[in-house]
Amino acid sequence: MSTSSTIFTLRPYVSLSRSGFLIVMGFVSVVSFATGIFFATLGAWPVLGFYGLEVVLLYAAFRWTYFRARRCESIEITPERVSIVKISETGHQEKWQCHPYWLKLELSPPEHSAEEIGPLVMSSRGEYIRIGDFLAPEERQALYPELRSALAAAASGTAPPATTSTHV
Repeated sequence: MSTSSTIFTLRPYVSLSRSGFLIVMGFVSVVSFATGIFFATLGAWPVLGFYGLEVVLLYAAFRWTYFRARRCESIEITPERVSIVKISETGHQEKWQCHPYWLKLELSPPEHSAEEIGPLVMSSRGEYIRIGDFLAPEERQALYPELRSALAAAASGTAPPATTSTHV
């Protein structure tokens, strides 16, 4: 058998780069400090503290977003097996494997949501795993036919094209 495989790497989208983060935080800090000093000179000194709190909370929100963006999922598809490794933001790994012949891929409708596109689910012999929960619905919809094509090639016994696809 061929050792060719298709690998999908999924990562959450982060809209602000590190340099963008520094620019935004620098700008907000300078404006907040200047405005706070202005109000403090007018006698409204507590405003300075609230502006400082605003900067700290904004910083904490960005740090939380970057922490959550450390998640990653890797899907390797070969004619012999499908391997999925999910890495949480804390580094915990969850591994799942099955034979591609027995695998079912579904783009489920949402249960209690206004979204039109639900979770992407792989199931085999009573076990299932959700794929790309952190992806936007449109990204899951775009990923679905790519995964389906690679899985169909693997299930038929032919090697899927040796590619690596990254969805961010």
